[in-house]
Amino acid sequence: VFASLFLPHSVAVALAIGAGLLATGALHEIGLARLVGALAAAPGPDRQSAAPGDVRAAAGAAGAVAIAAVLILRFETLANLPSDWVAVSLVCAQAFSRGCAALLAYWLPAAPAAQADALAESTGDVPPSAIDVAVAIALAVVPLAFLVAWTGTYAQVLIASLLALAATAALRRMLRRRMQRFGSAPLGAAQQAAEAAFYLGMLIVQAPADVPVPEVEEIDPEP
Repeated sequence: VFASLFLPHSVAVALAIGAGLLATGALHEIGLARLVGALAAAPGPDRQSAAPGDVRAAAGAAGAVAIAAVLILRFETLANLPSDWVAVSLVCAQAFSRGCAALLAYWLPAAPAAQADALAESTGDVPPSAIDVAVAIALAVVPLAFLVAWTGTYAQVLIASLLALAATAALRRMLRRRMQRFGSAPLGAAQQAAEAAFYLGMLIVQAPADVPVPEVEEIDPEP
């Protein structure tokens, strides 16, 4: 917000995204890259004859492309929002996307008891309880309630939230079909997908109102 007072809108948006990456240590972006890389390196008929080094390179490239795509989408959506909507969109998207990640963790199938205990001991990754998810979702919707109170309308919140939930549900569907254990990488991917979808929803609602209506000059009839 303050940067937009002195810098072009697009530069202020880029600085805001960069500040978020520094604050979180790019934790969720790393999770997205890990998940996409794991899916890219998954065994398949076309990879049976591939060298291990080629598979690792393909996984790394896929993860890098995923991060670049998400960052570009976030930048483009925020850069096309009005400047006074960027800050509130950032706060709401960051909060709601983390609620979506917690919801995905609860949705994912539980690993076998022995595997879950070993995973929890080695990484600290344990599936959340229903109470944990309820608290996370409650905290996630608080900024949305303030947004509705501030704007007096729920169109932005409704569209953005539905798109974020749809992205989370699509990721859950894919994970249930292709992965069989709980881990932290899908949660980072869910946060990234939900955040980008939330910004896209905000832009969809804002765009029609920002399109200027061309003025039609009146032509005086000839005398």
